[in-house]
Amino acid sequence: METKELIRECAEVAERIEATAPERQHLFHFEFHAILQRMKAKGIEIPAQARALDERLGDAAFEAEHENMPL
Repeated sequence: METKELIRECAEVAERIEATAPERQHLFHFEFHAILQRMKAKGIEIPAQARALDERLGDAAFEAEHENMPL
């Protein structure tokens, strides 16, 4: 995949995430993180906004996974 395509894909998925209800956004973490990893592997600089979104999604996914876990 070319640089422009990866950047466009990243932007499109970010838009879909923002258009999704907050309680369901974490479901995009795997897909979004994979795009960022492909960008990084190609040497494409990850925008700060995309890094922040990835971190937020990762935190939300972790919380969702461990939400009702007994102590």
